[in-house]
Amino acid sequence: MKRPEGKVALISGTARGQGRAAALRFAAEGALVVGVDLPHEEAAETRRLIAREGGTALSPGPWTSPKRPRCAPGWRRPSTPSAASTSSAPTPV
Repeated sequence: MKRPEGKVALISGTARGQGRAAALRFAAEGALVVGVDLPHEEAAETRRLIAREGGTALSPGPWTSPKRPRCAPGWRRPSTPSAASTSSAPTPV
């Protein structure tokens, strides 16, 4: 298996648990870690832990809650209940 040195690791859930462990491990192996999580302050703590060990990490955010999803420009939510029941994912305009 190749080492991630010099690569970018995009990791979700870096605030705690497996996401934090993965971020710390990838950083220890030399990857630039871009980590996100809804509890932004905890994800930022992971970034600080990585920096303390000499690694490099970014923690952009804070992110919005999935309870209030947003659609990117050019996408829309289904407008009818029947359309919504078949797919909750946004559809291209």
